[in-house]
Amino acid sequence: MGVYHLMGVGTSLGAVTAPLSYLADRFKRDNPADQELFRGSGERSQGPEQKRGDIQGLVFFTSAAIIAQKAETAQSFTLNERGNLGGNPQSSARGVPTELCTGRPPRREGLLPPILRDLNGDGRPSIELYWCEIDLNDPVLTFERVAQVIHALKGVGGLGKEIWINLTSGSNIINTALNLAVSLGAVSARMYYVLNTDTKYVHHTVPSAALGTVNDRFWVDLPIIYAEFDEGHQIVLEELATIPGGTLELAELISRSRAALAGHAIGADDQAFRLRYIQPLLAQRLIIERDGRFESGPGWQLLRRYYTAAHRSGERGQSQAELARGDAAAWLKRDDLRLYRDEP
Repeated sequence: MGVYHLMGVGTSLGAVTAPLSYLADRFKRDNPADQELFRGSGERSQGPEQKRGDIQGLVFFTSAAIIAQKAETAQSFTLNERGNLGGNPQSSARGVPTELCTGRPPRREGLLPPILRDLNGDGRPSIELYWCEIDLNDPVLTFERVAQVIHALKGVGGLGKEIWINLTSGSNIINTALNLAVSLGAVSARMYYVLNTDTKYVHHTVPSAALGTVNDRFWVDLPIIYAEFDEGHQIVLEELATIPGGTLELAELISRSRAALAGHAIGADDQAFRLRYIQPLLAQRLIIERDGRFESGPGWQLLRRYYTAAHRSGERGQSQAELARGDAAAWLKRDDLRLYRDEP
């Protein structure tokens, strides 16, 4: 049991490692302020005596070139002590996966294992690490893959693993996909970004005395706004999309939609139907009204692709490990990241 952290990965190593180092320090210290940070974390079956907030897996969304270590090398970084600005500048001639994880050549440890050892409540020898290949030139494909991974982690019916999403690293395409997948899919998650002094620093720069106090502004939780859009709204939109000519009067739209919405509590009269289903769609320009007739709006064709992808992903019923072994194996790779070095 533990948290899966999802994030985009570019060439700035500190954007990945600094927030994890911050969590590691708070998790290891475990004072009342730290316990409050992790309050609410943990799976339902986890007892009160079990420490909350430890790490079980990482999911990195990035380009094929970075995964294959054919992209430009990782940016230079500063190997600072946690909570300090000083440190040794390091220039890297190595790819991002190697710099973060494996530490090749021999005798040099990657950046992540020492951090994650302190964020490891049950002493597991390794954590699950997934590399998800996305296409920065194809936002819809990127979204579809993000949505599949998130739904695999959450499991059928929205249960499953605990997800924390870091919006600090990676590109706008990836972060938008992460945000949309959670919002449209009504997925339970924690979303955050961090205010590090500079992403060149491998570790966070908050002095230990300031951690968890009013002077600590490093960690920023973000609210998740779930889309006010359910099956009923989709049915109304689909009714409009299937009509020759594409327009209906309100009475026609309500009549057709009521038949498709049989079994839904949709209100006793046409006014209640309009308030619940029509008005929100008008406000979002998903439908528009012209001279008393309704038609699909400019936003629906765009939203339709994302909404369909989000909910289709949730129907597959695969775990993340099964996903990486199945049809998604071409773009989702699993690596177990060892947290402790083998003895020579």
